[in-house]
Amino acid sequence: MSTYTGPADRIDDAIRGFERSRELVTGMDGIVHAYMLVDRSSGKVMTISLWRDERALQSSADRAAKVREEAAAAVGGTVESVESYEVALQVP
Repeated sequence: MSTYTGPADRIDDAIRGFERSRELVTGMDGIVHAYMLVDRSSGKVMTISLWRDERALQSSADRAAKVREEAAAAVGGTVESVESYEVALQVP
């Protein structure tokens, strides 16, 4: 899970930027799903990616960091945090 902040008036630009990064993300071995959540009023963005296993997550770490930094910088935003969690429960 990664959190970002940036100008609220550039949220649509941020969405387009992450959309352009889609191929880079989906090309990472072991990624299962990725989500982008936005708060249009504050400019906050959160991305959540789900991985096949911890090994896949770790092997993509450097590439994912580059994608995050480039996407944030493109809209004048910053990466605020990057955290990893284990999925302990899934509800449909």
